[in-house]
Amino acid sequence: MKRGMDLSKKIRKWLYRSLDGTLRPRVKKRLETALARSPGLRAEREQILAEREEIAYGAARSFEPLFAERVWNRIQSQDQTTEFFYESLKIVFRRFAVAGAIVVILLLSYNLGKKNSLHSDEIFYTADVTVENLLQLPLL
Repeated sequence: MKRGMDLSKKIRKWLYRSLDGTLRPRVKKRLETALARSPGLRAEREQILAEREEIAYGAARSFEPLFAERVWNRIQSQDQTTEFFYESLKIVFRRFAVAGAIVVILLLSYNLGKKNSLHSDEIFYTADVTVENLLQLPLL
């Protein structure tokens, strides 16, 4: 039989809660009774405690001295790299935006300068335009 198959969910829930906090006296007494009766529950409790201790010891052992400082320095260097990337992207985008605006203004002035071909309402798509009208518009 697998470990924990004979344990009820409620008792297991109490077991986990007892490791992280305090239980009400009545619930605590019921858990103690269940622990006294069930060797499987006691074994599970011991295994949980052993795993928690191993995780706590392993985490403390895995961090070398000055770990927090190294992490903080890495985060700051990534922030500076990201900031530099966005600044250069902004500069490049500004150039394209200005060039695009100039092109749009030139095209609008060219189209407005052509007599009887386009009206300002049609240029800005404010007129009631149908598909047939769009197909008949002279582009250049």
